[in-house]
Amino acid sequence: MSLEVVELKLELLRSWYRSRPSDAYKNQAGHVAIFAGSLGFTGAAELTAEAALSGGAGLVSLYVESSIHTIVAMRCPPEIMVHPLPPTMTAETLSDLSADVFAFGPGIGNSPDEAFLDWLQSETRPIVVDADGLNLMARHLDKRLSIAQAGPRVLTPHPGEFARLFPKETTLPTRRERAEAVAQAFPLTLLYKGEKTLIAQQGGAVYRNTTGNPGMATGGMGDVLTGIIVALVAQGYASEHAACLGAWLAGRAADHAIESGVATHETLRPTTVILHLAGAFREING
Repeated sequence: MSLEVVELKLELLRSWYRSRPSDAYKNQAGHVAIFAGSLGFTGAAELTAEAALSGGAGLVSLYVESSIHTIVAMRCPPEIMVHPLPPTMTAETLSDLSADVFAFGPGIGNSPDEAFLDWLQSETRPIVVDADGLNLMARHLDKRLSIAQAGPRVLTPHPGEFARLFPKETTLPTRRERAEAVAQAFPLTLLYKGEKTLIAQQGGAVYRNTTGNPGMATGGMGDVLTGIIVALVAQGYASEHAACLGAWLAGRAADHAIESGVATHETLRPTTVILHLAGAFREING
């Protein structure tokens, strides 16, 4: 049975959006911990953390390999707390870290697989999984259900990652059918990237994004999206709403950059999208 497809339009998004109260303080806005980056992919870690900061997270901790810690710490804005990953990598040491929600995967590479795989199956706090985090899950397809059942999970695959992670569902003829099949099979929130990004969750509708443009077809845009989503989850939004709002905000920020003349489809950069998030938030805030 096909799920209802709902277009992400302003009226719906405004019904979910919550303005920050006048007496808000940083702990109310949530603490995000990000596991990202590796040698040659430091930018993925930095973009995710900067997007989380601009997405409204109260605190942002970025954990990277010790080999790149100094590089990343020097390049990140001072508001981001940059730490080396625990020297002893186990599910327990990862879960001992202070955070309300995690982002895992952008640019992190293949190491250390075992510790992160165990952690994904035991951590009960929300995790937004992207990029190399999805590739890790794709190498262990038998662990997908236990990862999804451990706690709130948001998965953000592009078509190639989706094909590796959900090979059976990829054989279905349409993107909508594939998203529906994943939502029915796994208790998670799926954000299936592409033109008119789809968001699906078990027992809910399929949402279709209405923002974005071809200028977003460049490396690093997914890292920005992950940072926005994890920041929204940290602020108390349900995973499904955070994924929908995050997709809309990232796309609308990209549209603002084009419409303002700051960028073209050829020159749009992820950092420019982050800078234009304020305009997208103002639009939702009405």
